[in-house]
Amino acid sequence: MPKKKKTIREQNQKLKEVKAYLGKDMNGERIQKSFYGKTLAEAKEKAAEYKEQLKRSEVVNKNISFTEWAEKWIKTYKEKNIKGSTYAIKYKSFLEGHLKPHFKNVKMANIGQIDIQNFINSKSKFAKETQKRYVSILKAIFESAIENNIIYKNPVKNIVIKSENKKKKKRVYKQKEVEKIIEFAKNHKHGAAIIVFLKTGLRRGELLALKWIDIDFDNDIINVKRNVADEPVNGILTTVVTEYSNSTKNHDRQIPFNDTNEVREALSKLERTSEFIFPNTKGKVNSPNNYSHIQYKSFMTDLNEKYPEINKLNAHELRHTYGTLLYESGVDLRVIQKLMGHTKLSVTSEIYIQDNIDFIKKALKKKKRRNIIKVTKVKKVRTLYEH
Repeated sequence: MPKKKKTIREQNQKLKEVKAYLGKDMNGERIQKSFYGKTLAEAKEKAAEYKEQLKRSEVVNKNISFTEWAEKWIKTYKEKNIKGSTYAIKYKSFLEGHLKPHFKNVKMANIGQIDIQNFINSKSKFAKETQKRYVSILKAIFESAIENNIIYKNPVKNIVIKSENKKKKKRVYKQKEVEKIIEFAKNHKHGAAIIVFLKTGLRRGELLALKWIDIDFDNDIINVKRNVADEPVNGILTTVVTEYSNSTKNHDRQIPFNDTNEVREALSKLERTSEFIFPNTKGKVNSPNNYSHIQYKSFMTDLNEKYPEINKLNAHELRHTYGTLLYESGVDLRVIQKLMGHTKLSVTSEIYIQDNIDFIKKALKKKKRRNIIKVTKVKKVRTLYEH
């Protein structure tokens, strides 16, 4: 094979040449361009840089703003493909409330890594999990833009997350407080639901979705089969009931209540005016938002009047109280995981071990005291034996 003939420029300036393929013209002919450098590596670098500039210029010509593309992204990839409540809470609210107001109509191609980092820095008062959600959404938006030939690289890389927000300790009731609340709830018009909350750890949506057919009074078991949530449907907030299927984490979840009579007594006092145990005034499924603002709030207000020293906790904190008291009474974490409907044991562990440092300290002190007593007894036995 004959040796490649050097160009005049290569001969005169002693440069190395690299020919880059840039595609084809409208007639199907190859488009090539020569790049020169003192070394082959330098010539290749120039060729690569030119290609990058070409891509950049192609992107800028598309002239698509962040707001424009973000709206297309959420409608195409999220609105119809995920549960309504997840869409509204974890995507729509983040986009409308924070991302669009910040980036506005800046062109997608003009947003760099430093702009993303500056945005995250501006959210330093938010929790780390919230900041991670911003990063996750931004990364998905820009990644989809690459796939649709709008930009050529994703600026959401190596983003540093630093939060000034201290993690709030979850609030729970102590055992003695629970006993007081249950006694008060027995004679309150909205007390039955509170008793079920504190004795089963159900989620608010699961409690409101309970039907009479879900209660196995012969075996003292509640079968958790569905959930209810307020979700946007065609732009209107609607109360939607979702049945748990074989693929959902809470499928076949059963909660026994045979260790206490409070649940049985509370349910037996209720009138069966609907298929739902805790319906709205029309006998239909109750809206979680309405329940919290009307029945639940009414109970907590009355409780606080009688016992001002007892804090007003929300429904989720009653659920957390149930799980915490189970853990403190020595129930195995795997059993707690099953009862609470957690997907992974690590979730249960993180909630009830890492968040319960006071209980851990007490447990270690008890263990230390037991060891001291044990050692003292051994010493006494040895002393008696020696004498």
